[in-house]
Amino acid sequence: MNILSLTSGQLLKAARIKDKIALLEKKLSKIAGDGAMPGAASAGRKPRRRGMSAAGRRRIAAAQRLRWAKIKGKSKGPRKRKLSAAGRARIVAALKKRWAKAGRKAAPKARRTGGRNAAWRAKLAAAAKRRWAAAKAAGKKAL
Repeated sequence: MNILSLTSGQLLKAARIKDKIALLEKKLSKIAGDGAMPGAASAGRKPRRRGMSAAGRRRIAAAQRLRWAKIKGKSKGPRKRKLSAAGRARIVAALKKRWAKAGRKAAPKARRTGGRNAAWRAKLAAAAKRRWAAAKAAGKKAL
């Protein structure tokens, strides 16, 4: 049934019938109590929520902690694998062989200075001392 195709008289008649149905449902719920028609009687009210005691929540939380402890206790994560000295030596030998075949020299040992030598560090320290001396002469406590 398409509402758009109904005439105004038919719409009025349908509205009256709907009102009568609502009135009859209300009367029925008064006679039979709230449990007679769950859709009609409790349409305006929110459903009642059930509560839980604090002790119940504690029991549930404790049980969940036990479940997590079982899961976490079984695996300690992926083990970090270490390369043995012999394995590392084999890899280095293979690299040197490959580089020799390609016409390259072996890579030089890397220094941990970041490309800066002792002379550079001394020059940097001297410049910092000069900056601080100038700041102190000007009466500054910070640069």
